[in-house]
Amino acid sequence: MLGTKRRWLVPLVVIAAAVLMLASLPAGAKPATPPGPQVKISNLTVLDDHGNPIPGESGVIYCAGSNPCQASEADQHGAINPFFVNPNVQYTVWGFGRNTGWACGGFDFMDARWWFGPQSHVLGRELTHPTGFVVTRPECGITLHILRADNQQPFAPGGGNFGANMRICPVVGCIESGPGANVIFPLADANGDVAVPALDADTDYSFLAMAQNVPGWTCPDYTTLDVDPPINYWFPPERAPFEHDVIGTPAELDDTTFYIDDCS
Repeated sequence: MLGTKRRWLVPLVVIAAAVLMLASLPAGAKPATPPGPQVKISNLTVLDDHGNPIPGESGVIYCAGSNPCQASEADQHGAINPFFVNPNVQYTVWGFGRNTGWACGGFDFMDARWWFGPQSHVLGRELTHPTGFVVTRPECGITLHILRADNQQPFAPGGGNFGANMRICPVVGCIESGPGANVIFPLADANGDVAVPALDADTDYSFLAMAQNVPGWTCPDYTTLDVDPPINYWFPPERAPFEHDVIGTPAELDDTTFYIDDCS
């Protein structure tokens, strides 16, 4: 296990050292470059793994030998600003995103948060060909909340047929059961918090909060009749006729509180 951890740390240490060299350059200074001929690099892009430009700041970092690493930033479309390299020198190059606003992952350094793509080891002349660098956008879990509307308190967790939980399924292509089922029912804890595992960031989901068999409540929105004893369900107030659920992407729903009341 120790060996595995060390292998995982090596690229992070290398990247951190490179960023440190970038940060140590005085403002306006031009770092040393490998001697010899120079070619202009103008066909590079950096995008996320969905093919989209990276929000915030992005670009590539390129290093050669003991020379200080340099960076070239991308425009709003992910096209890297042109720069010059020695065609006969080997470079280590990788894409980066900085202060992207992505909800998880990243590496904090020099008052910024960085995300990095995999490294490529190439001769300078190979960079003259159109090349795309990718920084994977992390798929982050989100947290939702379910509370009683009458007192803003969580429902007593019970699991099974009691307590509160969510039903979450893609709006398009929801599969309720059987092979390929993609509906999930995460439970609310004692604080009313629902930890939702990572969902596809670009997919619209239906989020339905529910409370089951609440002691003392008398006006369920739905009752199952195919089990004994029946299960009573309460949902948040309808947002449209016959619709208690909310539609949106995970990021749009993150940190949402759903309030459920009796006879709502």
